[in-house]
Amino acid sequence: MAAESQTFDPLVLETFWSRLISTVEQQAVALIRTSFTPSVAECGDLSACVFDPRGYMLAQAVTGTPGHINSMARCIMHVLNEYPAETLEPGDVIITNDPWLTSGHHSDVTVVTPIFCQEKLVAFFGNICHTADIGGRPYGPDANDVYEEGLHIPILKLFQRGLPNADLFKILRTNVRSPEEVIGDFYSQVAGDAVGGQRLLEFMDEYGLDSGVREPVSAGDARTRVPPRQRWARLQSRRLGAPHRVLGAAPEGAVSAVAIY
Repeated sequence: MAAESQTFDPLVLETFWSRLISTVEQQAVALIRTSFTPSVAECGDLSACVFDPRGYMLAQAVTGTPGHINSMARCIMHVLNEYPAETLEPGDVIITNDPWLTSGHHSDVTVVTPIFCQEKLVAFFGNICHTADIGGRPYGPDANDVYEEGLHIPILKLFQRGLPNADLFKILRTNVRSPEEVIGDFYSQVAGDAVGGQRLLEFMDEYGLDSGVREPVSAGDARTRVPPRQRWARLQSRRLGAPHRVLGAAPEGAVSAVAIY
């Protein structure tokens, strides 16, 4: 049955949510197991996320660093500005390390993969990983400006219809100190997205979610909004207050009243 025609039971929603988190966790595990960079393979310096076709984040792996995850939340919007959804095809993979659009410095590389089900775009998987080297100064914080940090990769297709962008790979190889490790890292990131996408398609097939997982995620999101809003509505008519002693205030020992409306 298509997802649009279902009424989602709370227990079913919890099952869906756990399955979605498991999907991005498997994506993160694939990154860790295949990465050439100790920062990723040993320290988990990464993010792994799934997005709906509009570019809104649906779930993120527990494994990862907060700085990556926060910047990852908006990156698909920038990708879609460069490559609108209708121009993407199965087998496309997009890469960038633009510090103004993704993680904040050139060593963190973002790879995004659109996922299709029967030629229909149903999701994006994306990840950010700290790569082995990106050229520039050996120690990024020593850079005097952003150009000294290393190679700047604009939003480009690393793969198109499943075929590698040979010219881009040549540029990447010739601008880093350890090309085998760096290119290996990029393939690792592509593989991580592929694992996440495959698990998502299996999930959709198992539960008959023909158009993706946006509907159950939206239903779960709507349910989580109700209790806090109800609680807040009850608090709005109350005034809460308590005395608070301010240390070092003049006069000595002054007490201020703190109120929350």
